[in-house]
Amino acid sequence: MDPFGNGILLDPSAIHLGSCSYSILEWSAKTISFEYPLTACGIVEVVSNKLITYTTVLEYRQSMNLGFNSNPESMVIQCTYPKLHDWTPNFPSSGILEGTGSFEFSLNLMNEDFSAPATSKSLLLGSSVNIEAAVNGYNHQPMILFLDFCIAATDRDLQNTSENYTIIENHGCLVDGKESNSMYMSRTDPAVIQLYLQAFKFTDMDTEIYIHCQLLVWDPADLGDPAKKACSFNQATSSWYLLDNPLKSSLCNCCDGLCNPKGSLRRKQRSEEYNSGLVHDMVLGPLKIQRKVGSFEWDGI
Repeated sequence: MDPFGNGILLDPSAIHLGSCSYSILEWSAKTISFEYPLTACGIVEVVSNKLITYTTVLEYRQSMNLGFNSNPESMVIQCTYPKLHDWTPNFPSSGILEGTGSFEFSLNLMNEDFSAPATSKSLLLGSSVNIEAAVNGYNHQPMILFLDFCIAATDRDLQNTSENYTIIENHGCLVDGKESNSMYMSRTDPAVIQLYLQAFKFTDMDTEIYIHCQLLVWDPADLGDPAKKACSFNQATSSWYLLDNPLKSSLCNCCDGLCNPKGSLRRKQRSEEYNSGLVHDMVLGPLKIQRKVGSFEWDGI
């Protein structure tokens, strides 16, 4: 907390590990600690033939004048582990996580009116792609589901992908809507979220696509956090709007910048969030994207 030895302590609330605030503060020792799973805080996992590397940034976002350089300071942190012979990707097609209840997640390609799963996963380039994510908490308290981020890639393993395309980033911002007519659909159930997309503009013919998404479950009574939202882009007005309450679309203003979580959570709250399985990674695919016969050429991304 006193890195320069001049008696001027850092502001604990300005120190972040990735997207997470500290979990333990020890004033007597003048130290703070971060205790989170490697799948939390926006930590990036990269898998190679023999190693698994987790990368994040320790950042000091100053909120007061401490008498020295006022620019934010950051340090890249990498943790590398040997890949075990029985290692499997962290993206099941469906899964159940145990915690304060049992959670069952699903991510499906749907038919034209979202009434049932699609009968085929072969799509024409530029056609509509209807995706539905859902969570069943069984006897759990009421909850709302968000898509924290989604990336379309050419491989189930992101390390091996030859191309990728960001669909959702920055905690629920549907950035693909700036380039197409993609949007979130109106909710029929808070535990379900639906996307209307246009088939991705990959350059290869008959490309197989995998959609990697991180699902986030939250308490519907505790909204108003820029890190827990669903925002679509309106091309006609060049503005973002909030799916669940358009009157509070100012929550989406950060979509063109950086959306940081609201405030900080106590260690116990953070532990309960991740141990109860409220964040879950999934992959949909492979989807077969075919170029329209006789159509004009698409630009590659």
